[in-house]
Amino acid sequence: MYYIECEGFFMKRLEKFLCKLCSFIICLNGIGLQNIMYSNDLIACAETGIYENMLLYSVESDEVSITGSLNTINNNLAVPSEINGLPVVRITGTAFTNCSSLRSISIPASIEEIESGAFAKCVNLTEINVSEDNLYYSSVNGILLDKNGSHLLRCPGGITAATFTFPNTVTAVVDTAFQYCINLGSIIMPDTVTSIGNGVFSGSTALEKVSLPDSLQSTGAYLFSGCTSLKYVDFPEQVQSVGVGTFSGCTSISQISLPSNLSVIPKQFFSGCSSLYSVTLPEGISKIESSAFSGCKALNYLKIPDSLSSIGSYAFSDCTSLTSINIPDSVTYIGEGAFSGCTGLNDISLSEKLVSLCTDTFNGCASLKKVTLPEQLSDIENGAFRSCTAMETVEVSEGNHSFTTNDGALLTYDETEFIYYPAARYTYQYKMPDSVTHIRSNAFSKCAGISNLEIPDSVSNADKNAFSDALSIQNITIGSGFTSIPDNMFSGCTGLRSIIIPENITSIGEYAFKGCSNLTSVTIGSGIKSIGKHAFIGCALNSILIPANVTSIGDCAFGYTKSQGELQETPLSSFSISGSRGSAAEKYALVCGFPFIPINETLTTSVTTGTSSIITTPDTSASTTTTTTTAANISSTNNTHGTSTTTSTTTAPILTTDFTNIGEAEPEPGDVNNDNIVDITDASYVLTYFAMTAASMNPSFDQIIPNCNAEKSLLAADANGDGEINIADATFILDIYVKKAVKNT
Repeated sequence: MYYIECEGFFMKRLEKFLCKLCSFIICLNGIGLQNIMYSNDLIACAETGIYENMLLYSVESDEVSITGSLNTINNNLAVPSEINGLPVVRITGTAFTNCSSLRSISIPASIEEIESGAFAKCVNLTEINVSEDNLYYSSVNGILLDKNGSHLLRCPGGITAATFTFPNTVTAVVDTAFQYCINLGSIIMPDTVTSIGNGVFSGSTALEKVSLPDSLQSTGAYLFSGCTSLKYVDFPEQVQSVGVGTFSGCTSISQISLPSNLSVIPKQFFSGCSSLYSVTLPEGISKIESSAFSGCKALNYLKIPDSLSSIGSYAFSDCTSLTSINIPDSVTYIGEGAFSGCTGLNDISLSEKLVSLCTDTFNGCASLKKVTLPEQLSDIENGAFRSCTAMETVEVSEGNHSFTTNDGALLTYDETEFIYYPAARYTYQYKMPDSVTHIRSNAFSKCAGISNLEIPDSVSNADKNAFSDALSIQNITIGSGFTSIPDNMFSGCTGLRSIIIPENITSIGEYAFKGCSNLTSVTIGSGIKSIGKHAFIGCALNSILIPANVTSIGDCAFGYTKSQGELQETPLSSFSISGSRGSAAEKYALVCGFPFIPINETLTTSVTTGTSSIITTPDTSASTTTTTTTAANISSTNNTHGTSTTTSTTTAPILTTDFTNIGEAEPEPGDVNNDNIVDITDASYVLTYFAMTAASMNPSFDQIIPNCNAEKSLLAADANGDGEINIADATFILDIYVKKAVKNT
């Protein structure tokens, strides 16, 4: 043992501080301390120390507490009765935690307190022996008890008896007494036992059978939690209360009879009992608390008594084998997600006295086809039927004045709020009633029966996720009443091919069109001011034209994809942006590294290559022309505001100038801006020239590129030398740029 020897006031203060710090560290959670090696020159202080290179201890008020153990501990340990002349009176809760080398331990007469958890996870400990002279504790057959033997405190974790029989003196089993006794097969308790504490048998993975005594009146929380081999428990009728999570994670238990005196099934009572297939709840049960049966995947029969009044949140979530359930009229409340994930549920009868359905009540009930809402139901929260992919019909009982149906859709009684459209109800085209002003969240969740959807002008707003995962919808017409598209409104609409965002819309929310993997055409109205982050992430757009009125574009709004599990967004290699010079569109393109194509904002132009679209907003104040351009042809048609229609077909412009007479050195093919560099900027100028020519604007490159030699630029723009300026030249320029970049790396 070595001590710090200090001189002077400040050095003594430092010594005291170091001693307290050492004591604090030693008194921290003891898990893992057994694996720490200590050298002989370890600093020790008056308040803390190491006994015989095995035990950590601390001293307070001239009394010693054992606080930890080292990996040098003897297999058969005798706790000292004193250290440095001071009595050892206490063993703390982490003193021997995870001490796998400990086989037996002897407790001296001096010990006055052994904290709960002192021998936790000592999987090889088979004996705890207490001195007969100890005034506070005793032991019988290696089991730790209080002095008079009435409270069983700890069964050694390494006990190998196939069946454990209690001493007849025991009346109570304290918290975690048999926790992690991994070799124990069965338990027999005497009729003297009246109470069992928390987590008593938790983690005893070999335990298969427990016979509880008739004298038992209550049990603690998580009594058998994690007893993965447990198959049979005999509950006596006298038990009136049981703790939360009693059988959570008991994956082998298949059926059980509960005591008739129970009034509540507590939280997580059978959670994760994946083999439990049958439960009969006794009469008198008034409440099933949250997650009581969650994850009971084999449960296919459940009889609910007429005494039940409420079913808690996620009470039966993920009971995938449950096919039918009859909820008696005594039930007035069903909590959030109560039957979520019950993929086999195809028949349910709701209580006539039910007044509300919470969020996600039937979320993911993929086999449920029909639900009848009772007369007294007055509240349905958003997403109650989310992801019910087989739902065909929602009926409302006569006399219900809170809800109604219209053409299969569920609405509020006055038909102003659109609540839900059954996912498996098929109609090619659907228009909401003109009375609707608001659309609820998840109203069209997993909709597979509508191809074309029309939102009437009466609708002024919608909740987030209103159309999320509406898989079948290909085209949506948005009415004039809308002013903003909320977050996630159309996310996951994988069938959506195109959408026109009208001028009355001023903002597009975050993730609004996220994951619309087949969306190839987007028209952004001139009224849009802001576009939220990730608004179009994961879409099939290869290009987009953004109006000049847009002043804010969020991160990764366009041109990115992100797969599930990926931490970073991935930019699309072929994506480009069109817009006005100095606009938010150009800034976004610059920041993200996308090609930017400047365009005259007064035109309504759509450039389509393959499946990509670049679309501007029509100027409705005058006759304008909408032009669709490809490398082969150009067709023009006007908008639909009562102006005349013009249709024409034009080939890409053919070069007729004699470039050999320019009088200057012939420019490098592709160097459109004459800066002796062929890059993305040159390609953007070619596309701009091509679009303006298609719009019959008779462009010149000095209109597009300040201070350039227009004829040299024209010659350079014909990069592939075919006598025409078109998209093929832009592609040729980009190919040159990429090859040079690769060569220089």
